[in-house]
Amino acid sequence: MNILKKNTTTKPLNQNRMKAKEKAKELVYEMSLATDEYGYINTNVHRHKQCAIIAVNEILDIAYWEYMESMGEKEKEYWEEVKQEIINL
Repeated sequence: MNILKKNTTTKPLNQNRMKAKEKAKELVYEMSLATDEYGYINTNVHRHKQCAIIAVNEILDIAYWEYMESMGEKEKEYWEEVKQEIINL
């Protein structure tokens, strides 16, 4: 299974949103497109996963500190599940 393949089933963030595993794959893929200061793409999948986890942690931190009540328990659970799926990839 290639986790760096672009996910073409992205759905809006509502009840039809993509599953946590699909979102995890998409985030890792998006991180794989980042280039270094010389314009080279890093092919280290472990690095892509680390970056995706950082992004999810930022979502969780910002939602907690900025919008305390706005992130419902289901939303928090969703992003925690995404984080776990990234780790499992």
